[in-house]
Amino acid sequence: MKTKTNLIVLLFLSIPFLFGYTLKSNHSIVKQTSAMDTIQIPQKGTVYMYRTGRAVGMVIKIQVKVNGRDAGGIGNNNYFEWDLEPGVYTFSAFTKESSPIVEMDVKPGEKYYLRIDQRVGLTQGGRVTLKQVEDSKAISEMRKTKKLVSSYRE
Repeated sequence: MKTKTNLIVLLFLSIPFLFGYTLKSNHSIVKQTSAMDTIQIPQKGTVYMYRTGRAVGMVIKIQVKVNGRDAGGIGNNNYFEWDLEPGVYTFSAFTKESSPIVEMDVKPGEKYYLRIDQRVGLTQGGRVTLKQVEDSKAISEMRKTKKLVSSYRE
């Protein structure tokens, strides 16, 4: 039984090398077509947009856009996750009173965190802010949030 398991693991680990793929230290996958020629397969960056639980606007979903395209509505204690090709993206959240925009240059293998906050305003939707947050703070704040499915596709 142990020999069979070891054989399966060995076979599984050797498959990429049989087809000429290798792993580099920066966690990207490289296809080697010859000893002198390598093709870099770009890795995606991940962007998280989250909203913590607050009494203000508890039942109101804030509409979100990525590069001007609808991504969905986000309520309290929810987040979106997008795996994006490297490049510059604009993220926006909006109500009748405000529509903040954050522009990000997404790099391969990097993670970015955007937090949406809602404040009391003159209308039911209130005022919205959108800002980039440090990894450690965002991870701590996102512990009680639930993932949503976004309608945004590249």
